[in-house]
Amino acid sequence: MDAGTVTLRFLFSSTGGTGLEALRNARRALLREEWTRGRDPDEPSLEDAVFSTKEILWVVRPEQRFRCLQKLEELRRRANQLLTETDHA
Repeated sequence: MDAGTVTLRFLFSSTGGTGLEALRNARRALLREEWTRGRDPDEPSLEDAVFSTKEILWVVRPEQRFRCLQKLEELRRRANQLLTETDHA
């Protein structure tokens, strides 16, 4: 690892495949938005985050940490919204 980077590690849990699928769909939507609108020069890309079934690893520069947290909060919000919509369907 580069001395000028930090590794952010986020653990998550979901029951069944529904939660994981909601997370994947939310991630795809956010990535499409990044590709469509572009990113600010110092904005980290969600595309660089590594997703597994239990965690997200994201290697970024220290000054990008806050923006990463914002993006992951939006990811969480959207995934939960998709789960809520699925429950009501």
